[in-house]
Amino acid sequence: MSVLRDQLQPYDHIVLHHVTKKSTPNQQEPYSVPERLKESLNKINQHLSNSKTIIHAYYRATDAMLHYTFSIQSACESKELSMNIFHWRVNSQKLNTLVYRETERKLNELVTCHS
Repeated sequence: MSVLRDQLQPYDHIVLHHVTKKSTPNQQEPYSVPERLKESLNKINQHLSNSKTIIHAYYRATDAMLHYTFSIQSACESKELSMNIFHWRVNSQKLNTLVYRETERKLNELVTCHS
């Protein structure tokens, strides 16, 4: 496996990483995961606008499945969640709702920092 940081990083609090198989030649994907997740990533980034929390999101897509893992790091704690989302290309709205809901759930589990 190879992990490449996405060239385009439009978010202040989210860092995107594309995971690929090393045996696969470097080719353009027929679909863009960051583009499909744009709605949820924008909402998450805005939710984090006044915090020092950073999310590292790792994704690998096949036609049938999206492997999506994120790591949330705050000053006090970190949380991770890994999801395998089947039929992820069928409904972008449901995909964004799922990613936002699960990210928000993990964010709510973080310990509140008292500085």
